[in-house]
Amino acid sequence: MLHRQTLRWIWITAVLVVGLTFTSALAFAGGGREAASRVDDRMTIAVPVEPNSMDPHTFTSRTARKIGYLVYDSLVFQDPETLEYLPGLARSWEVSDDELTWTFRLRDDVYFHNGDHMTAHDVKFTYDRILNPATQATYAFDDIGPVRSIEVVDDYTVALHYDEPYAPLLHYMALGQLQPMSRRAIEEAGPDFGTRPIGAGAGPFEFVEWRSGQDMTLRRYENYNWGSELYQNRGPAHLAGIVIRMIPDVQVSTIGMQTGELDAVDFLPDRDVETLRNDPNIVMNQVHLPGMGLYSAFNINKGPFADVEVRRAANYAIDKQVIIDTVKRGNATVGHGPIPFFFHGFDERLEDYYTYDPARANQILDAAGYRRGADGIRSRNGQRLSALTMVRQRDDYIDTAQLIQQMFEEVGIELRLQILEWGALTDAIFAGEHDYTFMGHGHGESDVVYTLFHSSNIGGFNLAHINDPEMDRLTELQRVTTDLDERAAILREIQQEVMVERVLWAPIYNDIQYWPSNARIENVMVHPNGWFLLNDARIAD
Repeated sequence: MLHRQTLRWIWITAVLVVGLTFTSALAFAGGGREAASRVDDRMTIAVPVEPNSMDPHTFTSRTARKIGYLVYDSLVFQDPETLEYLPGLARSWEVSDDELTWTFRLRDDVYFHNGDHMTAHDVKFTYDRILNPATQATYAFDDIGPVRSIEVVDDYTVALHYDEPYAPLLHYMALGQLQPMSRRAIEEAGPDFGTRPIGAGAGPFEFVEWRSGQDMTLRRYENYNWGSELYQNRGPAHLAGIVIRMIPDVQVSTIGMQTGELDAVDFLPDRDVETLRNDPNIVMNQVHLPGMGLYSAFNINKGPFADVEVRRAANYAIDKQVIIDTVKRGNATVGHGPIPFFFHGFDERLEDYYTYDPARANQILDAAGYRRGADGIRSRNGQRLSALTMVRQRDDYIDTAQLIQQMFEEVGIELRLQILEWGALTDAIFAGEHDYTFMGHGHGESDVVYTLFHSSNIGGFNLAHINDPEMDRLTELQRVTTDLDERAAILREIQQEVMVERVLWAPIYNDIQYWPSNARIENVMVHPNGWFLLNDARIAD
């Protein structure tokens, strides 16, 4: 192993190569510029992608959401281990008997970073802003659901009135784009709010400065005293501040972790996991990422996969463990359906349904009348089992596609790979030009089945391009069923339809991701949705 001092100079050189200076790499962008050296009571986190905005209603990047959890607090929190919903800025909540009104009773001791007292009027302003077309809200508009109106019941009680029951509301309340914000701060910032959200939040850290392409600085909010019961420390953070470094080259970040110049990184490539795991100065925080790390979707309306028996055979032809061991270097678990095993309503029957069994795949194709040609590829009635397979231009996707290409050839199915950059890929697969494609989703709630299989999402992430009234009914029904047991039964029925009856997908794996942190920072928590929780974090003695 290289000496840490040697690695430090490699890291400095690498930072210079990607267009940053050593000074900007280490300086703390506080109210007054401090010396270009490590500030020991602050935490430095590297992110590979710069946020497009810090306005929770308009940002679209996961990086922005992760930073947002430090700046804005939610009405509801979610325990990262039990996934139980806990009080946040709301002391309690209740849903009406007809399940159309959610009433949140707020804390009366919360102050935004600009000193304004938080009331129900701020919550109403926040949600009305999401619903206002002029805001051009993105995920926040979808997250709030089919709400009809927001009512201020009194200064510390707000009610959301819905047109129909909306089961995922608490999940989205905790997820991070429905946090209350200060009306005055937003109005004073005007069009600059996305880049200068000063004073708007009520989280443990307040926004100070954002130097585009370099870093973003947060500092401890000294008046914070309403932390969730999730934390031991419910008052001001122990850390004096956080510096978010924008480093697009993830290898540079890995070296920065080894040298100790960085305290944490937001994304760690699978190839670097073992390297950092063996470093005694680094703590490897491990979580199962929400959603599906990778799945493959069949276009059921065209090409060879229009035949459900070919889709069924394809599922038996994929050796998922080989993909996990080869491409993911073991940092994943086998996927079984559209939602992972740790989501509400997961159907355990799917765990043993599709196992790697090329002999069975061959039997299914033989029984369906597909015969091998001289080159080993099957055909029926003159139609060759050859599928146009569109693949994202990313190494792990390409490597996986090539492995599956070999696996399918063993049972007589040909994949013709077309590698496309992200924009061209989504244009093509949303339009249904593919026979087969690969995708992942980072959705944190079982309601993702609506996005993936409802006919209204053809032209979006309904990549199977299924248009079926029964599937529409089921995916709509799970959204409006608030009884957990009843909803779980509906979700299991959907999974059986997707994987057993209609065979819309061949799921590949669920991601295991690591968020390494420097051992000098104690009590770092990572939520399964992939963000650092730092209320309890402190510098080691």
